[in-house]
Parts: sequence; C-alpha cells; structure tokens
Amino acid sequence: MNFIDRYIYLKSVFNLRDECIPLHDPAVEIRNVNFCSDFSKNEFVLDKRSFIDSQINENLHFNYPVFVPVGNKKNNKAILLVHGLNERSWNKHLGWAYQLCKSTGKSVILFPISYHMNRGPAIWTDPHEMGKLIEIRKNSFPGIQYSTIVNLALSERLTMVPQRFFMSGFNYADDLIKLIKDIKSGNHPLLQEGTEIDYFAYSIGVFLMQCLIMADPENLFRDSKFVFFAGGSLFSEMNGVSRFIMDNKAFERIYHYFLNEMEEEILHDGEYSRVLGESSMGKAFRAMIRADKYKKMRDKVIDYFRPRILIIALRDDKVVPLKGILDLFGKQALIKVMHFKFPCIHENPFPVHLSHALESVDKAFNKVFMQSAAFLA
Repeated sequence: MNFIDRYIYLKSVFNLRDECIPLHDPAVEIRNVNFCSDFSKNEFVLDKRSFIDSQINENLHFNYPVFVPVGNKKNNKAILLVHGLNERSWNKHLGWAYQLCKSTGKSVILFPISYHMNRGPAIWTDPHEMGKLIEIRKNSFPGIQYSTIVNLALSERLTMVPQRFFMSGFNYADDLIKLIKDIKSGNHPLLQEGTEIDYFAYSIGVFLMQCLIMADPENLFRDSKFVFFAGGSLFSEMNGVSRFIMDNKAFERIYHYFLNEMEEEILHDGEYSRVLGESSMGKAFRAMIRADKYKKMRDKVIDYFRPRILIIALRDDKVVPLKGILDLFGKQALIKVMHFKFPCIHENPFPVHLSHALESVDKAFNKVFMQSAAFLA
C-alpha cells in the first residue's frame, strides 16, 4: 500500500474513542490512552492571561493515540511524535506514525500540544461558527492577509494575548514531562518501566523539543535521539504567516512581543514573569527566541546533542527557512536538505491531492521516513 492509499485508509478507520483500533496490517494497531493534565493545579494559571484557558476542559482531559506492534504486551522502546502549530487533526500524521512503528518496531506516541488537536473546544474547528467571525476580524484589521477560518481561532487568541504562545508551550512541556516520568516509572498501560524514548518532531514541535532539551529537567532527554523535520531555527528566523497557521496580524503581534517586549515584562512582578525569568524552561525559551540571549548555554546544549540529532530540512521552506537552521546548528550537524519534484509547502510536505504526482509523493515520503527510521532504530 503506497503513502496516499494508506493515508486514505488510516483516515477512514481512525478515531479517538475506541480503546483499540485494529488495522489491515496485523502487525500494527492503534491504542487510545487517556491523559489528565495538571495544568489547572499550577499556580501559573492564576495569572489573568491564562485563567480562562485553564478552564478549557478539553485541554485538561483527553485521549492520545499510540501505534503499537501487535503481540508485544508492553514495549520497552518508543518514539514520541510532536506535530506542528495550529494542527487540529491527526490525519496527516497517521501515516508518519505507522511507518515509524512498522520500520523500527517501536511504539509511536502522538501526544498533542496544548489547545491543539482534540485539546481545544469544538467551536474552533466549526466552519459555520468560524465563518461568522471571520468578517469581524477582517473588518477590525483592514488590509489583513492570510485570514481564514482555519487559522482564525489561533490568530484571535495570539493577537489578544501573545503570551499564550509561551504559556501553551509551558503547559505542553509540563504535560510531556509528566508523561515521560509515568513511562519511565512503569505507570503507562502500553510501555515497560524504563522504556527508551526517542523523538520525531515537526515544525513548531521542533522548537518545543529544542526548548525541552535545553531545559532538560531531571536529565530526561540526555540519552535520546531526535529527528527534526522542517524545523530547527530560532524563533526570530521563522515566518508563521500562513492560511493554515496564523494571519499576518497575529504573527506581527507575537513577533514584536517576544523580540521587543518580553524581556521588559520579565522585570515586572507576577507568576508569568517569574516563570519566564527564573525557570529552566523560561530561560530555554528565551534562548530560542533570539541569538543574543543565553548564547553560551544554547551553544553548549547544541554541541552535546548535535550527534544525537538528524535534521531533515526542506530547501525552499518559507515557514522555517533553511538558512536559520544552518545558522543555528552549523556545518557539523547532520542535516539532510531535501527538495521534492512536486508542489508542496511546509504545512503539507506530502500532498495527497496531486493525482499527477502520486509516485513522486510516495518516493519523497519513503525517503524522509526511511532515513528517520534508520536513525531512530
């Protein structure tokens, strides 16, 4: 079965309700696992900018899928897949996870970023409701570009409160650390105590993993391997303007805030300022925003992890340009630069609608994931 046929098949059988989803391949199945976030218990949410978000129940209690090899009651090796910004469906990533599971024999965990996938209210993905609001935003910002019902919810939230970009990542980091510790201690239903965990990160997921390995709480990541796909630069080198990610007004707001206002706000009182200024995750985040912050710390971490990272970059990427990745990691890094012979974009590297290029898309997908699997095996 080629990539596109598998995409159609997996999309047709996948859901987040059933505990177990058997697949046509008797060697692999999907298991859905429940997770309860501790974010609402964190004093950080007492900040007025995050209190409302802390009450979003979908973000606190949710299921996440795991692709597992059949016949192995509890695996002792896993890959955690981290998706991109403003993604609301796992459809694109199901084939990625299947291929990694099939090729490595490892369980593949698809763990959603805070307020993404099924961790957000249904209204955020309701075309009818978002359609009612899109004209309001366009009227509020004359000349706005790339404003769509797909990116409206994220664009509105970040324009109103740019700090959410950090707070959502902080929430995700807290949840991910809890998940890793549960796995390592043997408190996961599908994985053994002491399971080895490697990572496949895509787009903004790469940025999140860079922050996490820089903070590296309790040395949870020091023995892991990482594949960074279509990501790897500092925030200052990114361009998040896209009809699938956020409109230009939202990106301008967060770009200006984090490059020009954040450091001043750290000097003020408040839990948000303390976390940004004093916590290991806050310092790591600031190190990944611009080149002049915590450079020595950033360089030291990159030097340590560089042999454990495979970077697969897209030559003509407009969201995370290749130059930004090369500038950060240097010539010594293991970087594979790819250019596909069919129209594709950062947000959709393997388009399934190109009937005239099915073979080329299939070859590109196999090239990326065979190299990824070989590195993570």
